[in-house]
Amino acid sequence: MQRHFEWKSTWFYNPVNKPKDAGTLVDMTSKNGRMLLNVPPKADGSFAPEITKELYAMGKWLTINGEAICNTRPWVFFGEGPTEVTHPGHHGQGKQRGELIPKYTAQDVRFTQNGSKLNLD
Repeated sequence: MQRHFEWKSTWFYNPVNKPKDAGTLVDMTSKNGRMLLNVPPKADGSFAPEITKELYAMGKWLTINGEAICNTRPWVFFGEGPTEVTHPGHHGQGKQRGELIPKYTAQDVRFTQNGSKLNLD
């Protein structure tokens, strides 16, 4: 029987620790946040399917919307939309294995700026 443990540090692959959805990148950026990209390989050097899936999703999103992230600053308002963040703050959404991270929809708009240019995502 194979056992998996949840460790406080997730700097290695552990199937119990799930990755954040790639869609959280623009939300973090619009709030002047930073995203630490933790891509833990398995012991054999390969990546788990859920890690690979999120990396490809992030790359696809950045190909289309990268200018809204790179070299930008938050705007006066971070965004608008119907989705409510119930546990704001530093690491507030990461508790309970990420189950508190909101599921954003197309109605949730985020704002960033680059000089005088306003980005809507």
